[in-house]
Amino acid sequence: MVKQNDVNEKLNQCVNDLDKLAGKYGTDKCTQKVGDLSPKGYTVQYYRYLSQLRDLPVKLLEIGILAGASLKMWEDFFPNARIYGIDINPECKQYETERTKVFIGDQTDREFLRSVADLVDGQIDVVVDDGGHKRASTQSAWKSCFHV
Repeated sequence: MVKQNDVNEKLNQCVNDLDKLAGKYGTDKCTQKVGDLSPKGYTVQYYRYLSQLRDLPVKLLEIGILAGASLKMWEDFFPNARIYGIDINPECKQYETERTKVFIGDQTDREFLRSVADLVDGQIDVVVDDGGHKRASTQSAWKSCFHV
């Protein structure tokens, strides 16, 4: 029988792995302060919900790239994933890699989001919305990504 302490210890170790990756690449999604960014601690919940997908060939879409730090974090955390990013800043195209494709456009533009969905071969498994930070932009992205 598995003891709760063993489960908690394993969870904490893995959260620390994701948290360390976030810190390593300089994203504020971690629990520690990185440069001038205040820590958001999202990695705790990300791990909670996404850890079981870690070794699978998932397709992850992140809306809002900024400086590309979290794209690197996702590539490292999901070694078999295909990563997609969306940002309105054309300079974010520089964060493309062999496993990461960047699309330039506005998350409130449903036609743009539909075109991204058409270009992504198959279903998107995970969507992380760190873009406009407004209800309308989040709703627009949700409706476009999930065809509701």
